[in-house]
Amino acid sequence: MKGTVVALWLCVVGTEVTSAVAENTPALTIDPCVTVDETTVRQLMELEIRGARLPPTSVSVRCVGEAQEIRIEPWASLEQEGLRTIQLPVIPEDAAPAARQARSRELALAIAEFIRRHDTAPPPAQAPSSPPPAAVSVVPASPVRPTGGPKGHWRLGTLWTFEYFSGRQNLTGADLVVGARLGRWFLAELRAGGRLGTEETLPGGRLTARAAAAAAAGGLYFRSPHPAIGAAVMLRVQAYLVQFRAEDAGRGDTRTVLLGAFALAAEPRLMVAFTRRFSVETSASVGLLPRGIVVRTQGTEAPSISGFVVSGSLGGVLTF
Repeated sequence: MKGTVVALWLCVVGTEVTSAVAENTPALTIDPCVTVDETTVRQLMELEIRGARLPPTSVSVRCVGEAQEIRIEPWASLEQEGLRTIQLPVIPEDAAPAARQARSRELALAIAEFIRRHDTAPPPAQAPSSPPPAAVSVVPASPVRPTGGPKGHWRLGTLWTFEYFSGRQNLTGADLVVGARLGRWFLAELRAGGRLGTEETLPGGRLTARAAAAAAAGGLYFRSPHPAIGAAVMLRVQAYLVQFRAEDAGRGDTRTVLLGAFALAAEPRLMVAFTRRFSVETSASVGLLPRGIVVRTQGTEAPSISGFVVSGSLGGVLTF
């Protein structure tokens, strides 16, 4: 009774093992031209590839001229290495069964070796994936606060100037201006130019005035929120060398006199830049004359450079 139970158990286990082996055994197809015993090839191949991690799905052998081609799927469909050509020993058709069995064993061993080589080979290295692009962080730039007026430190320009003195004399002319910005807040300049006065009619003649003017000024420069606009407050010292010319029409003689004067004036100024180097400047000033000129002809006081002075100027300046 015990022997019967053991025999039945061995039959069940053998069936399960045979099923498991059958499930992992590739399908084998051999063309008749190969001239081998297919059963022998199958048994020996299954024995040799038992335990393979990745058994193939099918193995086929066909004749290619005098050689034999082994095709293993699915590798043959994915790469050329799934095909192998071998040269089995040639045997005559009437060869002994032992020669046919030897040819069969050699084919089975060639197939098994071919399968084991694919089973133990490391999987093809995948090309390293390129790293994802670095994230670009966008940082808003802080707005740069513009500075007033054009860039540069040295200044060169011309100004048209009109001056009115409380002594009733008017002078009009042009000045050449050379200046510099010292640091961020201080502005200094020198001026030199000429003036023409109004012609006054005298009893029996006329009085004309011409002058040369020179000035030095310094003051504070102010930045503006707008990049094209700047301002300054200047203190100016200006000297005049004036030539008065009196003509007597009745006697036909002419008399000239050369006199000097100087004034102190406070001058606010506005600067408007049109380009990086060119700006238009305008200013107005009020000042006093510690030293003036009073003119009298025939006992009558003529227009003079005296009292206080009100002036205005307008011109263009280059910065560099």
